[in-house]
Amino acid sequence: MLREKVFGGECCPPELEEIGKEIAENCKGLPLALVVIGGLLYKAKRTKDYWKHVAQDVNSAVTTTDDEFIEIPSLSYNHLPHRLRACFLYMGIFPEDYEVQISKLTKLWVAAGFLKPVSLKSLEEVAKEYLEILIDRNPSLVREHSYNGEIKTCSIHDLMRDLCIRKAQEEKFLQVMDSGVRSPPYVEPRVSIHSDIWGS
Repeated sequence: MLREKVFGGECCPPELEEIGKEIAENCKGLPLALVVIGGLLYKAKRTKDYWKHVAQDVNSAVTTTDDEFIEIPSLSYNHLPHRLRACFLYMGIFPEDYEVQISKLTKLWVAAGFLKPVSLKSLEEVAKEYLEILIDRNPSLVREHSYNGEIKTCSIHDLMRDLCIRKAQEEKFLQVMDSGVRSPPYVEPRVSIHSDIWGS
C-alpha cells in the first residue's frame, strides 16, 4: 500500500528499498499511518537522509502512548511547506463531515490573504495548486469531481480536523466553538461558531 502511494507503477530506487521497508514496518499496519506517510513521501525528496528522518518521525509517532492517533496526522502537518499551513489550518472552520465547495474555499483563502501571487497565474489558480498539494498529502479528501475532471468538493478526515483545530489554537490562528470543543474566551483572530452548540 505504501509503495503504491509513493511510486505508483514505478519501481522503488534500490538505495531506498531498506529504509522504505523500515518506514512501512514503523507504520505497524495502521491504515491512517500508511496513507498519511505515503502522501508525505509522494512528492518529497527521494534521498536516503530524508527518508531516514521520516522513518524516525514515524517510529516516535506510533510508539507514543498519549494522543497516538493525533501524532500520526501531525507528521503530515509538520512536513507541509509553510506557505500551505495556513490553508490547511483554515479547514478547521468547517463542521465535521462538511463538504466544502472548492470555488468557495479558494475564494476564502484569497480573501484571507494566504496566497502569494505567482507570475502569469491568478490567485484562484494558485489556490487550486495549493489544494492539489494538500490532497496529495492527504489532509483533504476529494468528494466530487466536475464534468471536466476538476475537483468540485472536498472534506477533511475527522482526525485531520481534530489536528487542524488543535494546531490552530496552539498557534492562535483559529478558535472553533462547537459541541465537541469547549474553548476559553476568544483570543484568536478567527472564530468559527457552529450552530449545534446552542442546542447542546
